[in-house]
Amino acid sequence: MENTLHELLSYALSNPMADIVMGSSLCVGVNTTTNSAITKGQVGPVLLSDKEEMWELLLRRQIDHHVWNKLIKRPFGDQHKLYFDAGVIYEDIPWMYRVVQHMSSILVLPNLTYIYENNPNSIIHTIEKRSANVIRSFAFICKMILDNPPTVNGKPVHFVAHRLFLLHWMLFALDVRDKYGIDEETNKTLETIKRRMLRGALKHGRILLSLNILMLFFPFNKFLKFRFVRTNVDRINKIVYKFSRK
Repeated sequence: MENTLHELLSYALSNPMADIVMGSSLCVGVNTTTNSAITKGQVGPVLLSDKEEMWELLLRRQIDHHVWNKLIKRPFGDQHKLYFDAGVIYEDIPWMYRVVQHMSSILVLPNLTYIYENNPNSIIHTIEKRSANVIRSFAFICKMILDNPPTVNGKPVHFVAHRLFLLHWMLFALDVRDKYGIDEETNKTLETIKRRMLRGALKHGRILLSLNILMLFFPFNKFLKFRFVRTNVDRINKIVYKFSRK
């Protein structure tokens, strides 16, 4: 978008307490902008500083993980070593996760600052050519997310939202694995993550969440072959979150 960098910088200068300024983005073909759930009913930008709220918004994918619509202050990034992991595809997922771990506030704009158009040569559309790297990357990403649950002042928060966030990416990883194959070591990593997710949900007494995680396991993963189930996974996760988060 024209003047996007100038606009983001102006908001950053006028809001020195914000570690990050996040503009709104639009994917062509999708009717809603990324920040619509946060800025709905607001005339201007929204400053978020409640750590627990920021975690919830990320885990429910209302703070999106993409880098393209964000301005991060360099001292903040350098202080916490917020760099991209070498060799990891979809590297903005673990990057944004670490950002939320460390940030104290984020300024969310209703303004549209980025328009994404599908590129047939992008990573998303050329997975077959790099499927091994995609799988290894998601094994790394999912393990990192599982090993670093969200906390506020050292206290764990949003267990259910965290597991559903992880489930979202694990389903993607296993889709690629089942379609293109995988090396034994990476497959063991994914299988370990699945078992840890299920054990953790059962240990916390989250029966509905545990049943949902079973989608990752044979023979329950066969239900994902049904179009109705596959197209409604996000809706199912929202229902699980609603009845399991308390």
